[in-house]
This record gives sequence, C-alpha cells and structure tokens, in this order.
Amino acid sequence: SSPISTYFTELRHSSPMRLVPSRRSHPKHHQKQQQRKHEAALLHLSSYGGGLVPGDSLHLDIDVRGHGAVVCILTQGGQRIYRPGEHFRKHDSFNYDKVAATSPIATERRSEEVSFSKLCKSTIQCTIEPGCTLLYLPDPTVPYHQSSFQERREFTCQYSPKSDINQNGNVEEEVMPLMGSIISVDWYSSGRRFSTGMEEERWAFDYLATRTELFVVEQDQTQPKAQAQRTRPVLIESMIFDNKISDANHASIRTPAAIALGQNLDAMATILLHGPSSLPVAKRAKSLSRYLAGLCTRTR
Repeated sequence: SSPISTYFTELRHSSPMRLVPSRRSHPKHHQKQQQRKHEAALLHLSSYGGGLVPGDSLHLDIDVRGHGAVVCILTQGGQRIYRPGEHFRKHDSFNYDKVAATSPIATERRSEEVSFSKLCKSTIQCTIEPGCTLLYLPDPTVPYHQSSFQERREFTCQYSPKSDINQNGNVEEEVMPLMGSIISVDWYSSGRRFSTGMEEERWAFDYLATRTELFVVEQDQTQPKAQAQRTRPVLIESMIFDNKISDANHASIRTPAAIALGQNLDAMATILLHGPSSLPVAKRAKSLSRYLAGLCTRTR
C-alpha cells in the first residue's frame, strides 16, 4: 500500500507498445471518493500480438515524482520474442545471400543493417525521486527459436540529504537521507517448452543480451532535472548469449546457452532491490535463497 494516493499526470504511447492504466489511477477516481484510500498507481504494459517481431524497438521512460508516490508496472502476459517468419526470410532485408552492393564498404554497411534489422530492442529508463517507490514486475520474456533480443534497463534512484541547522547556520544533527526505492524483476524463460509440439525448445534463440544499470544520485532542487548530478552506476549487470556461432539449426539441438545454463534450468531471473521500501522484500529474498540452496546442498 502507498502512504498517499498516486495517479498518472502524463501518459503517452505509440505502436507497437500500449500503456494500459488502471481506472483507479486516474485523478477523477480520487476526486469522486469521499475518503481517499491509500493506493498505488497501477499500469500494465502491452503490445500488439503479445510480443516483438524483428525490427521492433521499444523505449519506455518512467518518472515517479512526489513524496510517498508508489507506481507498480505489470504486464498482461509474457513478452514473446518472435523469430523472422519464412516470408520475411525471403525478403532481401533478411536474406544474407542476396546483398546487392557496388563496393566492399557498401557491402559491409549493408550486412550490418541486415543483422540489426533482425534484432528486437527494448530500452527502459526509470527515475525515482526521493521518497518514491517503483515496482517494475513484468512477466517473463520468452525468446523463441532463432529470435534475437537486446534489452537495456537503467534505473536512477535519487536521494535528498537532510540536516537540522540552527539559527547560527551550524549543523546540529544529521538526519537519514530521503531516498527513492526500486523493486524490479528481470526474468526469462527457456522458450515454448510447455507448448504443444515445442517441448524440446530450450534456449534456442540466436542472440540474447540484457544489461541493467543502477544509479544513485543526489537530487538538487535548485537545478533542472536534466542537469541532475550524474555519477557512475553503483550496479552493472550484463549478460550476452550468442547461439549464432553454433550449428544448432533445430529447436531440439542443444545450443551453447542451453549447455551453459544447465540441463534442468528453464528460467533465469534477477531481482533488483534498493531503498527503504525494498528492505522487507530483501529480508524475504535472503530467507528464500537459503531455503533453495538447502535443497541442493547436503548436510554433513
């Protein structure tokens, strides 16, 4: 629950992405209530077709503002990463054997354009002001056989240091800084293993790259937001799986990613926790981690 009622002040989207807010997140909903409940703003991410096709590029900006504001981002289902269809592969932009160019430089440039045209991209940039909380909890991403996906997530949590100053201008007592909080999950499934006829598809994508960065910066009330202090990220997590170097031309053939992740692993996830609002979740996550480790560890 949120200490105050949070609602969206600005919401815009364009194809192929759709932003579907909860009706309770609209300002008119709070105006009609005689007693305002403590509610967070709820937003669902959706896309036409339930996923991304080759060449799609998504860019999502999220700003959480106002002390006590809480925003929860969910999805309406797993984000599917589709592979190029047969009719696309026949097209020149997906056929590596029919690249027409008049010079070696043009040939190299054209090849780069072709390779990137098969890539699905997603960029997420989130800014959380002091005292605010963002819960980014999407369903898993499902990379299909021969698909290519690249995702970059950037979270910026701001903090506002406080101190008690007496009449002489001297600092008497320092107070804990007010900080933004983030609770985020980034997870992937092995593919369509539980779909009829695709039971043997496990980590059979062509390319998968994910990168998460966490910045913790001081909020300067006297400067515009664009000129906020920028520092090095306190956390960088980057993973790249490239199966194009293998000879696995069928979903049932084990790819380098499947070999590296293990035979029985059908999902991988990263939980990002930062700020005071995430402390109860962090405590629960540590307890769960010890429990899961105990299942695979013998006690002597």
